[in-house]
Amino acid sequence: MIKIFYILFFTLLNFLIFYFLVKKLKVKNKVIIILLILLSCLFLIQTFYFKNLYLNSETFYNLIFYSLNIIFIHFGCKALIFFFIEKSSKTESLSLPKKNVLLIFDFIRFTLIYILVFYFQIKIILNF
Repeated sequence: MIKIFYILFFTLLNFLIFYFLVKKLKVKNKVIIILLILLSCLFLIQTFYFKNLYLNSETFYNLIFYSLNIIFIHFGCKALIFFFIEKSSKTESLSLPKKNVLLIFDFIRFTLIYILVFYFQIKIILNF
């Protein structure tokens, strides 16, 4: 039962990060506010009630750190795309067309990173 609590927490956290960074989803503000309140409540429950009951605090905060790394990876890929476009506009000797490279970076930024981080978090929670 406690594992479901942690999976719900990280699902909400990753979804909210995805929602704010990608901005491809149309969700009502009321729903986002409710999700933020729920996420805050779950965080407080872990911090004060479950403190070391299931996941110790260090592991819990490390898993949160992985979610927050999504933000850095998102903007890092954005910087790479910018530098790629700058470099490719100066030289036309690149083997891949710009469109394909941009699709690859977008797939990494908008899909792959979220899936991998969430998979890692669930694997840690279930194996702990």
